[in-house]
Amino acid sequence: VDEGIRAALTKAHRRLMNDGRGARTVTVKLKRADFEQHTRSETLPFSTTDWDVLYLSVRLLSHTLYIQTKDELKLFSLSDKKDGAAVTRWRWLK
Repeated sequence: VDEGIRAALTKAHRRLMNDGRGARTVTVKLKRADFEQHTRSETLPFSTTDWDVLYLSVRLLSHTLYIQTKDELKLFSLSDKKDGAAVTRWRWLK
């Protein structure tokens, strides 16, 4: 699971940096084999581009969902409001 999170977060982080944006809300979506879905999100007190902060947020949310395998964690997003519009970057884990 950790390798998938690191790889996907690296791509999402690169895109945030290229766009000149930060992320304030981290969302993790879980889909189990029986099609049951769960979503958890966390809003940070500040917008950030710090990879370690974003990584820890995704990991902590993943643990609250008791994710056992990378096949269960399907995607996560990093989002922030800029100029009144929400900008969300979803990353699928492979």
